[in-house]
Amino acid sequence: MYGLYNKNSRLNLFGYSLALNIFPLVAIPALAMGDARVAGVPIAYIPMIASGLVLFISYGIRINYNNKTLYYLMLVFFLYTLIIALFKGVSITTFIYWLMWVFNFSLFIVTVNIFSKADKEISTNIIKKIMIILVLGSLIGIFRFIVGISSDSNFMPMFNRNGTIVMVVMLAPLMFYLFDNKKINHLFFWFSYITIFICLLFLGSRSGFLGFLLTSFLYLLLHSKVNFVRIITIVIVVFSFLLSPLGGTMKNKLSAALISVSTVLSGETIEAGKADYKRNILILSAIEIIKNDFWFGTGVGVENYQKGFHKYVDFSDHDSLAHNFYLSYFSQLGLFGFLLLMLILFLIYKKLSKNKDMAAFRISFFGMAVMMTMNEYIGLPEIWFFYGILVGISINESAILERKSV
Repeated sequence: MYGLYNKNSRLNLFGYSLALNIFPLVAIPALAMGDARVAGVPIAYIPMIASGLVLFISYGIRINYNNKTLYYLMLVFFLYTLIIALFKGVSITTFIYWLMWVFNFSLFIVTVNIFSKADKEISTNIIKKIMIILVLGSLIGIFRFIVGISSDSNFMPMFNRNGTIVMVVMLAPLMFYLFDNKKINHLFFWFSYITIFICLLFLGSRSGFLGFLLTSFLYLLLHSKVNFVRIITIVIVVFSFLLSPLGGTMKNKLSAALISVSTVLSGETIEAGKADYKRNILILSAIEIIKNDFWFGTGVGVENYQKGFHKYVDFSDHDSLAHNFYLSYFSQLGLFGFLLLMLILFLIYKKLSKNKDMAAFRISFFGMAVMMTMNEYIGLPEIWFFYGILVGISINESAILERKSV
């Protein structure tokens, strides 16, 4: 409602939605996303969905013809997934799952349109506010863990831990963007970096830890202004924490992961009871489904995936998704639908600025692409809203440079 009646607040709706999932819930223990739902929709999604509806009502969905190829492909994806769902089986939950894609793509389109016309200074200040919310959230997560409110440092209790980790890795590269554009100083940069790093340690996620470090080193190594002092400092910070009592759990998890990878690469089977046994079984199950429904998949949604699982998999009764976006969605969409979705994501990546001062945008996207090998949170509306902002800023920057070159 605030966004509907206050025009100036609409550009900040991403930050407001993020904040609503953090600050009012400081004292609440973690809730499972599977349980905390309304009409099949996770409660954690509601602030972002409400923000999207405000933008739809306020601005409408206008097609920018410079992006028409991308938007036509999105339309084809809608039709393809709907037709396959009609043939494979449609239920209320499947239809809601399909609507999720319609909503997320529409949210992306309207956000791109808004930020492609917004003043760069205003957009950069909005990114700064989002970064401040992330840092404050990380501090809250550390506090929740230390005082025993939560068993880890998940600062968004309505989200599963992995959902929070995806958000952190997606947003964290903005530190570099803000620093390069002189919106934060060295002190705030390092305070933010170390705070987020400690939060990820207490979250106890290998994927989040590795994803955060990957985006950090990629940015520092690929950026034109390579700062070896900063690289060495980050290496020292990382190893200092890993070798301290704080990093003990993470160090053990990384060691277990290395053993699992070594076992698989050697052609051996991860035995029941060993670390990563369940994850390995989920991956093998998804591959089995892909083999049997290669061209068109099981149809979108967990329900259709589970139907395919019980039809084709005879070595496990654990019918969860594979915790791997690429395998989970290949099995649901089939070869044609999966390639179509990959093309859409590739075109979004291509829209992100190549400007060196905006390198963090592409690094964030690449980091998410790697993170998706360990989860399937592509349906988070926050992801589509966020990259809509970054693509919009990129288009605006490109237009400014074209005008200067004339």
